[in-house]
Amino acid sequence: MAKYEAHPLYGVVSGAVDVKFDHAGAYETEDEAEIAVLDALCPLWVARVAEPQPEELAKKAPAPRKPSAK
Repeated sequence: MAKYEAHPLYGVVSGAVDVKFDHAGAYETEDEAEIAVLDALCPLWVARVAEPQPEELAKKAPAPRKPSAK
């Protein structure tokens, strides 16, 4: 899944691809044709939002607690 941000209510029409961003300027898609069109517009008109990979989430384990100095 790819997530994009642009101006609110921004629209992209390119051939068979018709993309409309929501009121917050966000859009999510899994369609390869839409991803190709939106990636071609990056970074001038549209920004692709980076998603954390599952590996990165696993590496960010909580640090062990240090005992109190009593």
